[in-house]
Amino acid sequence: MAINAFSLLFNSVEMGAFRIANFFSCLSLILMLRISNECYGVMNNPLLGAKIGAVSSFYWTVGLRFRLIYTQRFLSRGAHYAIGSAYTGYHLYQWWALNNVFEDAGEDRDEDF
Repeated sequence: MAINAFSLLFNSVEMGAFRIANFFSCLSLILMLRISNECYGVMNNPLLGAKIGAVSSFYWTVGLRFRLIYTQRFLSRGAHYAIGSAYTGYHLYQWWALNNVFEDAGEDRDEDF
């Protein structure tokens, strides 16, 4: 979220031209990442948080290619793709783990002490 906020402030205007795509992309990404963080905590729905996080990190990664996000002033193209790929992979792993990992509470054992 900090990179998006920084990009929103310093990359939305270049040489007097306002980049509306960067402005709205950064605002929507900040909102989606905030909702994703709240899904893990307050809303107690980590699967939804993983899905929203995967979509937003993928959008951040490919947004540079489609000129929706501008981070060239403080991140190189390789660093942008590396950070985006890492976050996308992390959220996709969380999504997979929440769908496929089963936690056994141990309630099915008949133990007599």
